[in-house]
Amino acid sequence: MDPIEELQARRRALERELARVREDVEVSLEGLREELRAGLDWRRWVRRWPVGSLLLTGVLGFWLSSALGRGGRARSSGGIGQMILRQLIGALTDSLASWLRKQVTDRLLSRSENRR
Repeated sequence: MDPIEELQARRRALERELARVREDVEVSLEGLREELRAGLDWRRWVRRWPVGSLLLTGVLGFWLSSALGRGGRARSSGGIGQMILRQLIGALTDSLASWLRKQVTDRLLSRSENRR
């Protein structure tokens, strides 16, 4: 094999290796994107830690209602304060519903396992 053919063969091998590495990097990046999306989804956190979420939203709701109720202006103006409170109430409701679903499911499963 002459030197030019050898260089061309090496070049093709390097191009194949580069394509493989690019594909691996793309797969890794897509996996990281999915993990990031999942990590930022508040619903996942509520499903994973329903009682902690319930407590946190209760504390935040209490703190916000105290903070917004101080001057009277923030409470009467609506806007962002009301929107935040609605979101917190929604998160609290979701958290409670998730926790209740888990409790009911766990009890039903344990009853069905005990009957077997």
